[in-house]
Amino acid sequence: MKRLLTTFLIIIANQLYAQNFSTINFVISHLKQNTNFTISLNGQVVCSVKEKENIEYKIFSEGRITATIVSGSERIAKSIEVKKGNNYFLNVVFDEYEFTKLVIMDEEKGKKLLSKNTTTLKLEEDIKKPITILPLYGQNYSIINFVTNNCLKQFTFNIYLNEQLVGTIGQNENLEYKIFSEGRISIILISGSGRLTQLIDIKRGNAYYFEIKVDGWNVKYEVIEQAKGEELFCKNVNTIKAEEDKTHPIAKMPSTESEGPKQGTCFLISKQGYMITNYHVISGAKTIQVKGIGNDFSTLYGVDVIGYDIDLDLALLKLKNHNITFDSVPYKISFETNPQGTKSFVLGYPMTTSMGEEIKVTEGIISAKSGYKGSLSQYQFSAAIQPGNSGSPLFNDKGEVVGVINSKLRDAEGAGYAIKSQYLLTFLKLIDNIQIENNKGILYDMPLTEKISKFRNYIFIVKAE
Repeated sequence: MKRLLTTFLIIIANQLYAQNFSTINFVISHLKQNTNFTISLNGQVVCSVKEKENIEYKIFSEGRITATIVSGSERIAKSIEVKKGNNYFLNVVFDEYEFTKLVIMDEEKGKKLLSKNTTTLKLEEDIKKPITILPLYGQNYSIINFVTNNCLKQFTFNIYLNEQLVGTIGQNENLEYKIFSEGRISIILISGSGRLTQLIDIKRGNAYYFEIKVDGWNVKYEVIEQAKGEELFCKNVNTIKAEEDKTHPIAKMPSTESEGPKQGTCFLISKQGYMITNYHVISGAKTIQVKGIGNDFSTLYGVDVIGYDIDLDLALLKLKNHNITFDSVPYKISFETNPQGTKSFVLGYPMTTSMGEEIKVTEGIISAKSGYKGSLSQYQFSAAIQPGNSGSPLFNDKGEVVGVINSKLRDAEGAGYAIKSQYLLTFLKLIDNIQIENNKGILYDMPLTEKISKFRNYIFIVKAE
């Protein structure tokens, strides 16, 4: 008889262990009359409670789950690791003024408290809307979560990734940003006149949490562990969701397939044979060549990659053939930010297969001193550009290089983007033993036709395979 009873108990225990769900029990203690509050799991509202009762919640998800209790303006959260086949007990303890804590209890104590309440509300997870976020491991993206904590109403925060504005949040708000790029990313937080910058290495399939808090009048932000991040995330009342635009990536966008041959434009910055183009033009290439030197489009010349910056989308090339000589570069790279409305023009080699290999010129103005999604490293300009213009110089009406063309907005006329010349100069300063010739505007007073005639001898086609 004893053996049969033991066997029966083992069978019952094994059945519970083998279940495809768990149970989370909320036990409400010392509830003041007329008190209402809600229970959420990972941001999903499970129920509202008005009386002293138990909540028995059957959950099919597993993993880290954050339970949040909200009563009026007060919020409290607790994270638990949920595994299928287990029972969990959380005690919501109130005093006569407000709830004070959310306590995880062992099963023995939990069952005792359960028996004291007369009502039990039974609920279960909707498997079509699971509580837990699907694991990111193996996904082609990551999530960066920005979480405000103890911030006053007068504080708002503009968040930039590699100088692209990705969102603005304030008191009791989160920003959940899905990012497909990976690599080192600069995170900039701007509040009022304050600016904080931090670097983070992003790898696909991970979740990252940044806590933004105010100490007195000083704004601070830091990377925090996932457990703490999830608790703070669930305490906030509003979550703004956004994701990276793949056509204008924030950083390096890993490729899943061969991109094939690419063509762009490059331009000379010194008579020693140094040239500038976009990183995306030459990335992944085994062979890089230029043509058009001396107006000869039948001969290809090899170049070496001296340096590059993925985030700025810039690459410095150098001609391998030391027998080719150039005169001094006739244009200057501008140190200054050019105002809106500045007349500008582009010289480059777009769509050479259909448009031919004669250099093309288009005119316009600088439309904005910020670029895609408010990026501070770019200008927006109105001159028409096409595929093949990547790496072309953007000139102002003085004949100064004010930018390097690197993208355009699809389905929009007159919305091209160029990396500002100040960022180009900073990039060049970081490369050892590079001297550039910044001649002082010797062509300022020349008409546009003469500028084009001079400049065309220093701008070439670059091919990458």
